[in-house]
Amino acid sequence: MEPEWVKRVKENLKKVDIKPVFADEVLVMGMVKVRREGEKVSKEGIIRLIFTDVTTAKPISVLVITLSTAKGLVKALQNQINKIEENLGKTTTTTDLTYIG
Repeated sequence: MEPEWVKRVKENLKKVDIKPVFADEVLVMGMVKVRREGEKVSKEGIIRLIFTDVTTAKPISVLVITLSTAKGLVKALQNQINKIEENLGKTTTTTDLTYIG
């Protein structure tokens, strides 16, 4: 059963005109953002994803996500990889994703 927010996103996706683009590489960069407010210092983990088309060597999209979103993305990607490989008759031998970063 899908969470309610996923259903709303799918419904809203039908209402907007977002054209998919092809990316065959992604650069992944992590950074810590520090904010200072007087004596108080707060830190936040940020992940920057730069999707590119290697044939044209052009960046297609840049996404900046929080650390918690990045962790959820890793889990979601691994689940989708497992499902696709199962449908292709292959098995996933690793549970960790590795990529350019």
